[in-house]
Amino acid sequence: MVTGDLNAALVEWVVQYRISDPAKFLFDVREPRLILRDVSESVMREVVGDRTVDEVITIADRNRIGSADQDAGARNQIRIGTSIDQVQLKNINPPEPVQASFNEVNQAQQEKEKLINEARAITTR
Repeated sequence: MVTGDLNAALVEWVVQYRISDPAKFLFDVREPRLILRDVSESVMREVVGDRTVDEVITIADRNRIGSADQDAGARNQIRIGTSIDQVQLKNINPPEPVQASFNEVNQAQQEKEKLINEARAITTR
């Protein structure tokens, strides 16, 4: 998926749903699971596309993205006899060709924080 800052991210998620109206689920729509998957993907692309790659990859924002996806799915209210219980993000990674670069950036940020903390510890002595 393309994020809001035009980076790419591999996003995997799980949608937990409940069949709320079995008659609609079985008889009103030809492929309800396929429709649910397609709608979920569309909403997830919208939610991920509104955020930067850092927001998408960090663990702190995963819950917010999952709940935003669930809320957007509820707003769209596809009438296939299901209700969405939970959207849970599983794996979010940068694409394979740029993963090494992302790891280097993360290491550099951690090193920066470490050096800042060491400098503060020296100045407070």
